[in-house]
Amino acid sequence: MFEPDIVVWDKIVLELKVLLDFKGRQFPEINQAQLLQYLNIFQMNLGMLINFAHPKVGIQRMIFEPVQFKVEEKYERMMPFISELDKQTLRVVQRAIRKLATEYGLGFSEKIYRNLLEAELSFLNVPYSRDVEVEAIWNSEIVGRQYTRYFLIAGKFLLHIRSSLERIPVHDFIKTRTYLRALGLQVGWIVNFGYETLQIVATAVK
Repeated sequence: MFEPDIVVWDKIVLELKVLLDFKGRQFPEINQAQLLQYLNIFQMNLGMLINFAHPKVGIQRMIFEPVQFKVEEKYERMMPFISELDKQTLRVVQRAIRKLATEYGLGFSEKIYRNLLEAELSFLNVPYSRDVEVEAIWNSEIVGRQYTRYFLIAGKFLLHIRSSLERIPVHDFIKTRTYLRALGLQVGWIVNFGYETLQIVATAVK
């Protein structure tokens, strides 16, 4: 990890792949994110993804420019429901999210950001579970179960990742509060890696 395949003239990073199922010009987002991370870490501007899986070699040239983005954070709704220890845990998660936006930029898919966040939480030893299961209950009976795309942080906080949105839709807040009630929790975060703005917005239920 963090070792480019080839560095040419201390200026260009070459990342070599053998992707049998890929024949397009734009490499999968996870490969693009990997190359951008190398360029960022080693302070270089030019990189190339090269696929040797087919007779015609696939090449994608990428230029790295330092990411400029706005940050919008709203935590007021959760403050009555968390302890000082909870704040420490959530600060670690907040820093991890900011780090991902800085190192990888904005505009990738939600799946990419979920995978990146999972790796970062594991590295930081933050307890979490992914794709949380929520039970639908009617008249005290379980009528169904739904696997969500939410993270459960430290057994107490829900976290939902969105991307490429101008604003977080109202529906996401309604859905998050519904899941919080179903799980007997109080605090959730919705994170949007938008095109120009990183949004981290808390919601809560009594």
